[in-house]
Amino acid sequence: MELDLGTKEIPRSAVAPRFLHSNSSSHSWAFGAIAELIDNARDPDVGAKNFYIGVEDCSFGAALTFLDDGNGASPEVLHKMLSFGYCDKDQYVDGPLPIGHYGNGFKSGSMRLGKDALVFSKALGSSGGVATHSVGMLSQTYLDAIQSSEVLCPMVSWAEAAMGETPAGGVASLAVILEHSPFKSMREVKRMFSRIRRSGTLIVVYNLRMEGPQPELDFSQKDDIRIRRFSGEDPGTQAVDFKKRPQRAGVAKKDSMPLEFSLREYCTVLYLEPRMKIIIRGIKVQHRLVEHSLSRTSFDYYTPRSANQEDADRVRITFGKSTSKDSQSYGMLIYHRGRLIQPYLRVGVQLSGMNPEAVGVVGIVDANFLQPTHNKQDFQRTKAYQLCIAALESRLKTYCSLLLGNESFQGNDDETTLPDVLWAQCDSCLKWRRLPDSVAKNSLPKKWYCYMNPVSKYSICTAEEESYEIEPMESLSTVRNRQRREEREKKARDVRLEEERAKRMRANSQLAKVKLEVAERLAEQGGASSGKRKRHPGEGTTPDAKRPRTVEVPAGSDHSGKGKVPSVQPKRSVGGGEEVEMAGITARELRRMMKKVAKVVASAWKLDKEWIAPLRKVEFWQQLKVDDLIREQEEIMAKELDEKDKLLAEADAKVKGLQEMLKRKEGAESETPHVATGGSQGTEPVRKQIQSLYMSLVLMEST
Repeated sequence: MELDLGTKEIPRSAVAPRFLHSNSSSHSWAFGAIAELIDNARDPDVGAKNFYIGVEDCSFGAALTFLDDGNGASPEVLHKMLSFGYCDKDQYVDGPLPIGHYGNGFKSGSMRLGKDALVFSKALGSSGGVATHSVGMLSQTYLDAIQSSEVLCPMVSWAEAAMGETPAGGVASLAVILEHSPFKSMREVKRMFSRIRRSGTLIVVYNLRMEGPQPELDFSQKDDIRIRRFSGEDPGTQAVDFKKRPQRAGVAKKDSMPLEFSLREYCTVLYLEPRMKIIIRGIKVQHRLVEHSLSRTSFDYYTPRSANQEDADRVRITFGKSTSKDSQSYGMLIYHRGRLIQPYLRVGVQLSGMNPEAVGVVGIVDANFLQPTHNKQDFQRTKAYQLCIAALESRLKTYCSLLLGNESFQGNDDETTLPDVLWAQCDSCLKWRRLPDSVAKNSLPKKWYCYMNPVSKYSICTAEEESYEIEPMESLSTVRNRQRREEREKKARDVRLEEERAKRMRANSQLAKVKLEVAERLAEQGGASSGKRKRHPGEGTTPDAKRPRTVEVPAGSDHSGKGKVPSVQPKRSVGGGEEVEMAGITARELRRMMKKVAKVVASAWKLDKEWIAPLRKVEFWQQLKVDDLIREQEEIMAKELDEKDKLLAEADAKVKGLQEMLKRKEGAESETPHVATGGSQGTEPVRKQIQSLYMSLVLMEST
């Protein structure tokens, strides 16, 4: 016999009314509670395209309304929605992942905003089913009034055709709703259903939370909803109320950002890829494609490692400079399943707030591998979270060192930094379109449609979205290697430039030296031509010596003899003291002149080898600048060669003069016998001088 384990007699767990308030206290921030209701409309089980947030007056004061055009809720789904812990969203694995998965978002969010909430929903019948209209109430005021010991949720449903008739089995619930809600008749209930078009859900939250004598939320801005303690309406209470705001690491409490007190600003970055229009008090929120709204954008990858995720897929981390006018809107935007969890969390070099490299840098990551807390305003402090923050810190440092360097970015007080690419979302198909650079951001209308796109390929709603790849960020090791390589190349270029500079200096120095030597040589030549030297009396002559070349004696000479030549001295005493005028040059002077000419020629060839020849090898773009210098150097060399030829000609003429003098002296000695011996003895040194001069002349000509 099988044991019957029936559960009818087992006691059920009850939920006390106080739990509604304690459960809502997980939301320390009012906008976090509103985000829970927006998430429910965006999730794939509802699939809303439009979400309206409004403020209305009722018998209980101001009330918040939240309307979507999604699939609506059937009576069974509405009952689970009013209960705790029921969630069937995990079955949606295709397309965008659902955000909610605790089954607690509506209860915690609505009870955080006010004490009571009414839910009106239209649902189309699935698979030929009947369309339904349902209304349910979750009210702390009602439970306190009847002093209930557990949570009761009055709920009424009608078939669409029977709307307005007395519901079967729901009379008591309808009576409670009409008595304890702002809607006192069926006519008012029908009016609320009429605001839902074909299908969808309308949530009305009333008995809003108060802070002192005023509501927590500020409705003075006609196009926005703000938190009063941040909006500046009551400055005297800010010092006390600031302690309730969510604290961001590294940020002083007095430095608030617009998204902390403005619901409109918060909704602009609430989703990584917005696919649902959010309309606040009749005006659409201008969503941003967050990853593509930055400037100087780059990305890197991070592979999470934890005990439970050894083979996790790598995650992309996008970095860029903020384009917001607010100087405090920077830090890490950490998402989970495309929904913002931690806004502008500052890490690493951003914590001090004094590092100019990191000020204004925004990092974006969709961390699906992390587990958010129940209020979806933070992550559980697990090892995976700590490793993720460490990865953000290291990659932020890399981004700052690579792309920003020492450039300071202190916000945009005077002008707005433009994003790398401008995107616009169509109000009809909700697709994002990339606009050309010629389109100005300020020129976009509040409602933009695909047909306004200048790019014809994407000017219709049926066209697919254009993909846009962000430039990847290099790893730190790759960048360091590239920087070292660039430094080596720079040093090599500097060495080459220094060598070329030294060559130019040496060439200029050599050129100046050549000019100086030429000037000195010309000066010495002038002095040697005008100088006269007397021959000492009694200088004898030497015997004849075979001369290497023919020496002609000038006509009219009084000397004759065999191989007898006079001395090379400018003046000499012959015979009885007669003084004869000789050529004005000596062998020593001629050799010195020859050495200088040889040195000038060698300097010119060295200049050609070290300066002119390398200049001929430079690139074509440098040739025009070098041509003038080459021509100048060639002209200098031509002048040097001309000077050499001139000196050789002068030396040859002087030798010929000496030869002629020699002939005349020999003729004179032949006619004077009494001095023959002395003449023979005195002509031997002269013969050696002539021979030495002749050899020097031959050597100079060969050079």
